[in-house]
Amino acid sequence: MQSFLPLINIPVSAPHQAINLLPANTQIREIRVFLESVLEEKAQRKRFDQVLKSLLQAEFLRVQEERIFHQQVKCTISDEKTCRVCKKKMGNSAFARYPNGVVVHYFCCKDRGVCPTEQ
Repeated sequence: MQSFLPLINIPVSAPHQAINLLPANTQIREIRVFLESVLEEKAQRKRFDQVLKSLLQAEFLRVQEERIFHQQVKCTISDEKTCRVCKKKMGNSAFARYPNGVVVHYFCCKDRGVCPTEQ
């Protein structure tokens, strides 16, 4: 039956469509090999999906841990704090903080990955 699927234009991922086309008097033993291969494919796909789900969950937990770590770092902006790029006072302006603690105006932040004082 597996070899006839391309002839009747049914994708292998939809074996129920092929089974619906069989006559009602078809014996299970006549399509046993096909059913075994379909069940094996489904089991492999389920195992793959379980592994993928576990990997994604582990990545999610790692990112959450990293986010919590970075959120614990405090940054106090006072009236005297100045921007390291333009040397103006921060005031009530939007700001960006680099991982090394350097604070600049948001519009002075050219590249979020490279601190301007380290160039």
